[in-house]
Amino acid sequence: MKARARRTAKGWHLKASKMYITGAPYSDYMVVVLYTEPEARARGVSLFVVDSKTPGIEIHKMNKLGHRSMETGTVFFDCEVPESALLGQEGQGMRQVMTVLESGRVTHAARSLGVARACYELAVEQAATRKAFGQTINQYQSIQFRLARMRIELRSAELHVYDAAQRYDQGERVHLQASMAKVVASEAAIHLADDAMQIFAGQGYIMESPIQRFFRDARLYPISEGTTEIQLRNIAKETQLG
Repeated sequence: MKARARRTAKGWHLKASKMYITGAPYSDYMVVVLYTEPEARARGVSLFVVDSKTPGIEIHKMNKLGHRSMETGTVFFDCEVPESALLGQEGQGMRQVMTVLESGRVTHAARSLGVARACYELAVEQAATRKAFGQTINQYQSIQFRLARMRIELRSAELHVYDAAQRYDQGERVHLQASMAKVVASEAAIHLADDAMQIFAGQGYIMESPIQRFFRDARLYPISEGTTEIQLRNIAKETQLG
């Protein structure tokens, strides 16, 4: 991270560029993570609450493949903010960030699960109505097997997500469970969207079909809120695999 916050006579000067910021194009305020003491590394990170209309801030909307219901932007900071913009204590930013990671990953896993379930339900409905060679395609064993595997993967994702969410609600530490739920559910969303696309065939590839949206949206899930590789690293650390 290269973002810096430097003390001034009136508060702080922020110098940073941030990419892939969810909600930035229509935000009123932004919570910004910057170094106030770079040499201290994790102990030198601080959080600031910044008015998006502050002079010296530029926000540019990014054109995404999917997930267009939530706008994303690139933000450039070269601005002055008052002392009151500091959120909490200086140097406590990393601790503050870590407190929201668990809930964010559980929520993200639940969102992935929702897309996976929608894909499965639409695929079952389509297989029961689409006909090929005089009968609905769910009469063919190849389609039955595909739907069966979709149901297995969906149920696996459900169990992981529900377990992580329940433990989190009970106040437990769920670093491991949240990471596992995110990996399983995000990959299920991709796999089931692809399977549903195959069952819908050409119809699924048309923009009027909901499947094309799920297909595009699902590809984001193993990337955002910590990539699959980051989750696997966390799982290995939590289970002391190396």
